[in-house]
Amino acid sequence: MDKVKYVLITAAKNEELFIGKTIQSVLNQTIKPEKWIIVSDGSTDQTNQIVEQYTHENKFIYLIALPPNEERNFSSKVTALNKALKKLEGTDFDFIGNLDADVTLDKSYYEDIFRTFQSNPRLGVAGGIILDCVGDNVYPQNISLNTVAGAIQVFRKECFEKIGQYTPFKYGGEDAYMETMARMMNWEVQTFADLKVHHHRPTGTGMGSL
Repeated sequence: MDKVKYVLITAAKNEELFIGKTIQSVLNQTIKPEKWIIVSDGSTDQTNQIVEQYTHENKFIYLIALPPNEERNFSSKVTALNKALKKLEGTDFDFIGNLDADVTLDKSYYEDIFRTFQSNPRLGVAGGIILDCVGDNVYPQNISLNTVAGAIQVFRKECFEKIGQYTPFKYGGEDAYMETMARMMNWEVQTFADLKVHHHRPTGTGMGSL
């Protein structure tokens, strides 16, 4: 396939149990990102130290460590993502991916995603299917194929730039807003069920029990 350039942004809060696996799965990709900005959103565990270990040997990984805050909320996550976008200003890329810090990817995941973009010029947002890992079992998330889980959204650059930066909402939904705006601008949004992503934190537990 043609040479493609992509960047990743990640907002992480107290992800010491998972972020090492996430980073390793990106390092194993057949096509590695030009830059990956990881914003630690006030982590108080070993998240920062784990990320820093990888930045020493992988110059495309950058850590932005924000000071601790009292609680995790949707607004702070959006602030973290927008700080990552600020860090990317001036970077040349074709695609941008928002990647959560508690998922792992098959080694050809991004290469396969880019093939779907190349085969459909109207595709603006794409991603695989998330499998929730519970013990020794995996359960695919129930999601429509014309939407993409926020944890793994990949945007075509032209699509992303027309939408602009992430917008905070009181009860979350910044990822839904991004893909809704994409559709309003006549871009297609699609989940590809043959591309598997393992999610290691049960959905909804990042900010406590429902």
